[in-house]
Amino acid sequence: MEKAGICMHCKGLANPAYSCKMCGAMVCSNCFDHELGVCRACVEKIKPGKKKDLKNKIEHESMR
Repeated sequence: MEKAGICMHCKGLANPAYSCKMCGAMVCSNCFDHELGVCRACVEKIKPGKKKDLKNKIEHESMR
């Protein structure tokens, strides 16, 4: 069963809702970076050169 709710960023309908792996925010598809598994707000906090490092870190943590 998919989660649904209100997006914490754009306040639109989040159906399905995605959960950010960094901050835990419930967001809609438009406010979620599917490649990294994080919300747009967390992507914006990442320096451009650090995006690949973050992806590797998230993948490593999810293997635990």
